[in-house]
Amino acid sequence: VGWLEEEFRYLNAEFKRRGKFLDESIQLMRALWKDDLVSFSGSFFRIRDAVFFPKPARPIPIWIGGDSASAIRRASRLGDGWHPVGISPPRIERGVKIIRKGGRKVTISLRISLDMKGGRPSYRSASGAKRVGLSGSRQDIVRMVEDYVSAGVEHFVVFINSPNSEQLFADIKKFSSDLVRSFK
Repeated sequence: VGWLEEEFRYLNAEFKRRGKFLDESIQLMRALWKDDLVSFSGSFFRIRDAVFFPKPARPIPIWIGGDSASAIRRASRLGDGWHPVGISPPRIERGVKIIRKGGRKVTISLRISLDMKGGRPSYRSASGAKRVGLSGSRQDIVRMVEDYVSAGVEHFVVFINSPNSEQLFADIKKFSSDLVRSFK
């Protein structure tokens, strides 16, 4: 859906209606991917007797990013996955509860920053939102990951924050040797 209004102005797109536009886009894509002949009439798209080939070999999962109330509701209604960035386990748990009430199977994933040096447990995103990361000792990070798993996270996308390539390679090596083994 996006968050930066300026980007929408570049495209002459309506920022305030972006959520409704996405909802309708998802509905139309799913119809085109599944049905042989598609007629669709919405607020943004109108097609009649459309044919779309080739069809996907299997259903294409649509994961909804973001942690706003709208994103969580969208994930519950239309998504196959929910993928917020850097939010706390209690916020994950609240979102998961809302999503599970919808009665659909929705995969829960989280993108989170990891600081192998223990110096960046929280930060502000480009939009100013508070974000949390994994930081501290191996035991601290393992405990944090376990808290996220208990809250409902099934998959993690880890961003390793390093100042240069040498440090990045060292951190990846440490991550793979020290942390990944803790979860096998």
